[in-house]
Amino acid sequence: MLEPVLVTGNPKPPPKPLPGKEGRSINLITNFYEVKVKDLGKTLVLYDVVIKVFGKEEEAPRERKREIFEGLKKEHKNIFDKCHIAFDGVKQAVSVGRIRMIAEGVPYKVNVTCGHEAFVYEVVLKFANLRKLSSLRKYLKCKYGKRRDNSVEVASVLHLIHIMFRHSLMLNYIPLGQNSFFPWGTSPDFTSSSVGSGMQVERGYHAACRELHGLEEENQDHWRNGALLLNVNTKYTVFHKDQPVLKFMKDVNLISDNQNMNKKFPEEVRKSLEDKLKGKKVRVMYGYKRTYRVIGIPDKSAEDHRFEVQKKSKTVTQYMNERYEVQLKYPRLNLIQAAPEEKGVYLPLECCQLSEKQRVSEKLLSKEQKTMLIDFSAQAPRQKLNTVNKFVQINDFTKNQMMQSLEFTISDKPLEIKGRVLPPPELVMKKEREPYNFTPSKEGNWDVRDKEFYHAACIEHWGVVYFRKVDMTLIDSFVASLRRLGRQRGMSVSQPIKQLVDMKQLRKNLRSLKEEYPQLEILLIVLPSDDKQFYSRIKTIGDKDIGIVTQCVRYETVKYSNDAKVGKILFKVNAKMGGVNNTLQDIKYSTRILSSLGPVMIMGADVNHPPAVDKGDKVPTQPSIAAVVGSIDPHASKYFPVVRHQTPREEMILELEKMTKHLLTSVCKISNKPKPKRLILYRDGVSDSQISTILRFELQAIRDACTSLDKDYMPGITFIVVQKRHHTRFFPKNEKDGAGRQKNVPPGTVVDRYVTHPHDYDYYLCSQLGIKGTSRPAHYRVLWDDNNFSQDEIQGFTYALCHMYAPSSASISIPAPAHYAHQAALRGKVHLLGYKNEIGLQGEENHMLSDEELHSAVAMDDNNAMCKNMYYI
Repeated sequence: MLEPVLVTGNPKPPPKPLPGKEGRSINLITNFYEVKVKDLGKTLVLYDVVIKVFGKEEEAPRERKREIFEGLKKEHKNIFDKCHIAFDGVKQAVSVGRIRMIAEGVPYKVNVTCGHEAFVYEVVLKFANLRKLSSLRKYLKCKYGKRRDNSVEVASVLHLIHIMFRHSLMLNYIPLGQNSFFPWGTSPDFTSSSVGSGMQVERGYHAACRELHGLEEENQDHWRNGALLLNVNTKYTVFHKDQPVLKFMKDVNLISDNQNMNKKFPEEVRKSLEDKLKGKKVRVMYGYKRTYRVIGIPDKSAEDHRFEVQKKSKTVTQYMNERYEVQLKYPRLNLIQAAPEEKGVYLPLECCQLSEKQRVSEKLLSKEQKTMLIDFSAQAPRQKLNTVNKFVQINDFTKNQMMQSLEFTISDKPLEIKGRVLPPPELVMKKEREPYNFTPSKEGNWDVRDKEFYHAACIEHWGVVYFRKVDMTLIDSFVASLRRLGRQRGMSVSQPIKQLVDMKQLRKNLRSLKEEYPQLEILLIVLPSDDKQFYSRIKTIGDKDIGIVTQCVRYETVKYSNDAKVGKILFKVNAKMGGVNNTLQDIKYSTRILSSLGPVMIMGADVNHPPAVDKGDKVPTQPSIAAVVGSIDPHASKYFPVVRHQTPREEMILELEKMTKHLLTSVCKISNKPKPKRLILYRDGVSDSQISTILRFELQAIRDACTSLDKDYMPGITFIVVQKRHHTRFFPKNEKDGAGRQKNVPPGTVVDRYVTHPHDYDYYLCSQLGIKGTSRPAHYRVLWDDNNFSQDEIQGFTYALCHMYAPSSASISIPAPAHYAHQAALRGKVHLLGYKNEIGLQGEENHMLSDEELHSAVAMDDNNAMCKNMYYI
């Protein structure tokens, strides 16, 4: 093990080590396309662009800027005809070489017509910067174990290339964000499906050029040439339908076909419409068809609202008729108020249409809508690959003017590479009370029907709680199945007490039950529905108030139970009661990590954020919830959680130092073991743009937590980020190599070259069986490694941890500690909701709680025995 390094300044991730060798070879097809650069001597020039209304300081509408810039090129062909200049649609333009004829800083006049109206704008271009493509060569040509320091310059070059690439897709696609492109509704490539409530899911594409490891094999000196690759993937997003506001109101059941439209909406309808439209963009269907952002639905109509036009007072109805020759059909309906508020912009509702491509957060979808989204977006590997290939071939990027000016040749064939399939770890359960070793199947799962839990819990005092009159024969049958299958798994499960509880007196009744039966260890709660509010109350009372493990099960599950469903519940119950379902046999990638180098703590960390708010709203009033978990036992099977609230939407774990200190102290106390010599952290939920900030802040926080316990305590830290939100996909070249019905890449497929970072220590691992759609591998980035683990050790141990998730008898997509941290943070969110319900604030989402109240709601009491068990799964 390397000596731990004291973190100072701006720590850098370790350089990429030599690729791993463990596992069998597999031929893979990727969703990357090779970009060949003919001339690295070219220079890219960046211009700042300012577009204003002619003669005013007013900025041109953003949705019109691209049209205005194209008008500039047409009206001034003598300047731009032979120079391919790309515009980002906002404020930057890029050309290959400097355009000498541009009068920089001088406004160019541009005329734009829309219908019967003419508009005049002025465009000013000013030189901002230049970058040479040659910096790419210096960056990409690298030796294993070495780093290049011109990453900032290369990122700038790639940004300019992306502006040009993005510009090339503008004619046929609507850009959303930096790298997403959706076909116009009239495009033959347009594909959508309604999910109800005025929404539809559409298929778009992610497309971006990336600097990567490259296809060329390294030579004996371990030098290699990196590559520029185009990454393309399908992207499915839910949008509000591009339709009239009145049609939208019908879709969300605010009005009906026989609605009286000759008066204002009832107050409850007005308020509901305001909640649904606030922050959304609407387009007026007259004049220039401008787009506005909705800020409210006032109690005003076109017939009664008056404003001054050239010193004359007019109603909206009169103005629409005189200015646009529009005769309103429903002048007594409420108006739409648009931003900015100080200008007093009011729009006739019947003339407004929801603008295209307005995204809907998945968190706002119902369970049924999420199912429809998954069903529509799930493509089998071959189907997805064909869709992506078709997108590349249709667009034929090499013939595009922008790519030709760069002299880029983009292949229309996906990159083929070699990966490796790691062998599954050997697991341990029991048979006839004796340890039993076995290996999971090639599909990553294992049959437990003839096996017992590695450490089976004994449940002597437990109860069944239900909330309405139910068929007790069903309850008895379900309990009998639990006891029978529990015995098969090695558990001792006694007969439970059964109690009917009044939902309205939940806290009082559960407290009374605890007082009457003080030895109660666990309650099986039969839920009458999927009510989140009620569920949150149960978990808050059980976890934080009376300190009893709760296992919720829907009455429908009880009614239609089978051994498979009951078995899954037992997996959770055994873990919550302190048992261990399965553990790892000592194997070469886990022995050194878990035992040979002294005590180690495996950690997971994640942050749960409140839903994103519309731009028209204020910042979220709900906090983000951060969680850190740490392994208690030598087998890395049980994890102690520490949960805290923090600033909304903040990804850095702000109290990580205090949380880590608390974690180390608690785990040492529970396990009665000395402080670990090594810490291995799997950090979930970090994007590429946050990597350097997270490393600098959180690595220092962990180190400070250790030295605060003992100034000489400096355990070796390995810090690994787990990324799930990326667009890299792998497909087996030969279908016979595929796993499961979908023929996805088999669990254990790892790639640590070709499409990985040129310098940084990273790899892709697909550890789960893809049951529906195309498997998404997890992307692992090793940001720090005092422990000097090899690629094989890190990859193998990570894959082994994917088999250690207690509720599952199959390997999952990320390591168990990362998933446990995610669940602990989610449980903190549930506790917050339960706390608000208990103090009478249910439904008051905008009510601000104090820091003390938030801490009380989210954090578990230090003396709570529940923390010793994994209550959060």
